[in-house]
Amino acid sequence: MDNGTKLLKIKTPPDYPPEDGRYLRGNDYSPVAVVAILAYFDFEIPEYLENLVRISIETGAALAGTLQTENIGLEKVIANIVANPNIRYVILCGRESAGHLTGEAFIALMKNGVDEKRNIVGTDAPHPTLHNIPMESIDRFRKQITLINLLDEVNPDINKKGVWSCYQEEPTEFMGYNVYDYGAFPEPSICKKITWKITQPWTYVEDEKALTTMSKVMEAAKKVAKPEAASPSKIATSKLPQTWYVFKDNMQYGPLDPSMIIEWLREGRITIYDFIWTPHFGSSWKRIIDVLILDTKNNHY
Repeated sequence: MDNGTKLLKIKTPPDYPPEDGRYLRGNDYSPVAVVAILAYFDFEIPEYLENLVRISIETGAALAGTLQTENIGLEKVIANIVANPNIRYVILCGRESAGHLTGEAFIALMKNGVDEKRNIVGTDAPHPTLHNIPMESIDRFRKQITLINLLDEVNPDINKKGVWSCYQEEPTEFMGYNVYDYGAFPEPSICKKITWKITQPWTYVEDEKALTTMSKVMEAAKKVAKPEAASPSKIATSKLPQTWYVFKDNMQYGPLDPSMIIEWLREGRITIYDFIWTPHFGSSWKRIIDVLILDTKNNHY
């Protein structure tokens, strides 16, 4: 806007962006970042998502990448964006994840915030908890960012137009949003890595009833982890699909057969709260505990 006022822009800190991930870095002074929902496996990222990310950067986005989970993944997005006050818009695009409901969680965070237990309010996502990032960063993210909701949109031309619109000097209409570059957020960068206090948000419980239930599950898991308590002959794997993949600590392993998964559980290499996938799951990973139903009386899965 030509009103004689110089647009405020801030130089990013040396350690920006603080978190690694599946994203590209573009123009640090751009007012827009692009987040594309990843509803697929890391090894099967479709070409249209790669194009969305690449074209966003080529058009002038500050950051553009994929988001898979509604907890740690979202925490990393928040950490990277509040580290750059120049970013004032996030374009949310890509097809929704049927398992994580990551897009819904993102939208709910912007609309409703979090409760006293750091759960995102108003979402049906399975584990929408933000325990590894300070409230200061969550509050700042919601103040700093205007969300442009293009969830389920995969047309790269529309995404390109959205990025372009956000850095115009004059207010520009885009898909019902009135956008332009009005300068950096008028507060210093918050450039911090997430704390990793809780690496498995789905196990985090606080109320007494939930803690009691979790204690019983963990005791059952310990029995299965001991060969004398659960020999291979007592674990029914013959009726299970024979090709599986395991996702743990941002690493993927496989293909594995069911007996190998059981062996890894015994050895402690994985836990019943890690994720597994087999082709008939479609595009969703599932926790081992949700797939291999534990029968503590008969000591079998």
